[in-house]
Amino acid sequence: MCFKFLEERMAKIEERFMEHVRDSVKERTKQKVLITKKEWESFHGNSYERKVLHPLLDNECLLSVIEYYYSQTGWKKSSKFDIPETYNETIQREFLPLLMERFKELLQKNNP
Repeated sequence: MCFKFLEERMAKIEERFMEHVRDSVKERTKQKVLITKKEWESFHGNSYERKVLHPLLDNECLLSVIEYYYSQTGWKKSSKFDIPETYNETIQREFLPLLMERFKELLQKNNP
């Protein structure tokens, strides 16, 4: 009984969320066709639409979007001797920049 209530509640939340997503974007998510950097740069959509399309970004586009979003956060990469004080800081200032750097290297290696 309780789980049915939760399922119904989640369905209503999803329905309300998806009301903000155009049919063309919904169709794109069903097709599961990857989105290129060029397509993403010319895409004009709201935050809901961008959210549902994030999983469809190809690797180059994904890295580009992550780098852009990261540049907008105001976070600074840790210096060589800077010790983060929290797990959040470690993720933000050390691991995310390191992951982006390694991901970029892999992309360049696989797409010369």
